[in-house]
Amino acid sequence: MVKCLENEADARMWMTTLGAGLWAIWLARNEIIFNEKPQQPLRWVIKARKMTEIMAAIVDTRPQNGAEKIEINVKWDCPPNSWIKLNTDGSSLGNPGTAGAGCLFRDENGRLIMAIATPIAFYTAFLA
Repeated sequence: MVKCLENEADARMWMTTLGAGLWAIWLARNEIIFNEKPQQPLRWVIKARKMTEIMAAIVDTRPQNGAEKIEINVKWDCPPNSWIKLNTDGSSLGNPGTAGAGCLFRDENGRLIMAIATPIAFYTAFLA
């Protein structure tokens, strides 16, 4: 972990921010390359900040004691024609706890091609 920060919580937050920032850059790059859409950098900075907040809340393992829950609305889109989309997910029973992961392959019409699920040992919800 990062040694230059005074406590583990600060180090974890900076690592989360770095991860979200790199992810936002990758997503923006994909929009430019695959969808030929010009991008506005400020839009991606805002997205990275929102991703950081969500990821930090997921990683936080302190007792919640009635704390506000985060609700994330998700919309799935079919891939372009002649493409296959791979969706992945993981979860843990407890944080950390017994964990598993899975994936689905779907065609351009959303039809299931293949599904895989497997136990992955003992992990936090974020790593699963």
